[in-house]
Amino acid sequence: MPAPQMGNYGENDGPVGGVSPPIPSVTAPSGSLRGDSSLLGDNAPRPDADQSDSAIVKDVQLVPGQEADVKLGLYLNFDDVDVPQPIRGELGSTDPGPRTYAYEKLNPDLFAPPSTDKGDVKNAMWPLSLSHNRLGSQRGGGLGAPAEH
Repeated sequence: MPAPQMGNYGENDGPVGGVSPPIPSVTAPSGSLRGDSSLLGDNAPRPDADQSDSAIVKDVQLVPGQEADVKLGLYLNFDDVDVPQPIRGELGSTDPGPRTYAYEKLNPDLFAPPSTDKGDVKNAMWPLSLSHNRLGSQRGGGLGAPAEH
């Protein structure tokens, strides 16, 4: 069995191949990885939920048939509405956005679906704003994510 070429498996003690490499000095880490306390800013105040109206849509404009029974499955024409809302009968609620209103006007049955829509037909377009919208009950909102089966 051949003998190992080096008797010590640690660092080299002297020149290797006639070259003496410089030995870097090691400095222990100091300070904080996140900086010192002079970098801290103020804490933002929490918004007052009683005073905030960011989720309220003012002056909701509904189209003919939008308040009719959801089981009727009436066509909703959002062409003349500036800010369409995902409401059909007693289902859905207002949604302040941000959304792409032009797509909602082109695809009203995806945005405010009739109750007869069981999801058998896949959406031809797939940005989340064009995904099938499930309306919540008793004006309780809706879900925008597509269902995976």
